[in-house]
Amino acid sequence: MADLPRLGIVLMLAAWLLFSWVDTGAKWLAMAGFSAFQLAFMRYAGHLVISIGVIAKDGFLRERFQTAHVWQVISRALLLVSATLSNFYALQFLPLTVVSAIMFSSPVVVCFLSVSVLRERVEPWRWGVIFLGFIGVLIVVRPFGTAFHPAMLM
Repeated sequence: MADLPRLGIVLMLAAWLLFSWVDTGAKWLAMAGFSAFQLAFMRYAGHLVISIGVIAKDGFLRERFQTAHVWQVISRALLLVSATLSNFYALQFLPLTVVSAIMFSSPVVVCFLSVSVLRERVEPWRWGVIFLGFIGVLIVVRPFGTAFHPAMLM
């Protein structure tokens, strides 16, 4: 497969645009009184419809969905749903900008898990850059200031 950096950049920008639309729509619906469970259901019901369309187009192939790691797949699904529920719950109490800033702390978690779970080696300069980005998250969130809300922990 060819290395297409411009296509990768365009796809990443499109993904971030779509993610911001999902969060903005969830914030509006949360302000209208929808619960986090209803919002998560609507999000994943849409995913189900798209997935069924893709499967129907290709024909249902049972072999395509078989795995020897069923519990890992189920765990990943549960973690994804719980992260979505937490995000949508936090959107009921926090500004969209704060929730987005908190989500930028994910590289710290991913880097920590890559070391502790996958036993990968992370160079010191990479830890430094991630730490610097996390300082930016702390500046926006102000966890020790008057603007702290318990929903920030979600």
